[in-house]
Amino acid sequence: MKKLVLMFLIALFFAANSSGGENISSKDERILLTPSDRLIGHWSNELEENYYYGKLTEGIGSYIIVSPDGNIVANHRYKIISQYPEGENIVVQLLFSNGDKREESYIIAKDGMELKKTTIYRGIEVITQRYYVDDKEYP
Repeated sequence: MKKLVLMFLIALFFAANSSGGENISSKDERILLTPSDRLIGHWSNELEENYYYGKLTEGIGSYIIVSPDGNIVANHRYKIISQYPEGENIVVQLLFSNGDKREESYIIAKDGMELKKTTIYRGIEVITQRYYVDDKEYP
């Protein structure tokens, strides 16, 4: 009987201290472990522009921009330049369909719901905010 109680207490201890679910979104069960995990999906901004980041395949992911009226504005790709896996910071390189490239820095909240983007556009630093919508990678 004592062994049974001891086993129960040990199981209860591990269950209470388990961290298995803290890196999974309760909204759609997406993985939130690293910034690159949190980036994947559908994002929007205050102008109702929509951004879709696809999963990486051989280091490259899709990056699609959709206007508020639902038209695809751009169909690009991206790759990860660097990230702090335990943190919120990630640097991506956008690979535009015309061959141009541009780096952007993102700070993606640990809960995966907000993204702050910093980029240099025509010599000017531009900072914008995006909000997670759902796990769709394509419009």
